[in-house]
Amino acid sequence: MVHGRNGKPFLQEKFATANPWMAKRAIGSVQLCDRIFALETEEKRLRLTIAHLDDSQTFELTYDQLASYGFQA
Repeated sequence: MVHGRNGKPFLQEKFATANPWMAKRAIGSVQLCDRIFALETEEKRLRLTIAHLDDSQTFELTYDQLASYGFQA
C-alpha cells in the first residue's frame, strides 16, 4: 500500500482490487518519481562539490568515499 503525505492510503484497497493493472501502474509511477528525485538530489550534490573545489585541490579518499561519488573499482 502506498501512502500519501498525511499517512492516508494513496491507493484505496477497493481501487487496487478492482483495477490491479492500474494499481501496479500507479505504484510503478511512485517508484519512478522516487528514482528521479534521488538522481536530482545526487546531481545537486555533485554540482555543489564541483562549484566549491579548485581544479588543483587533491584529497585522500577511502574506497567508500570514492564509491559514494560514483567511482567504481
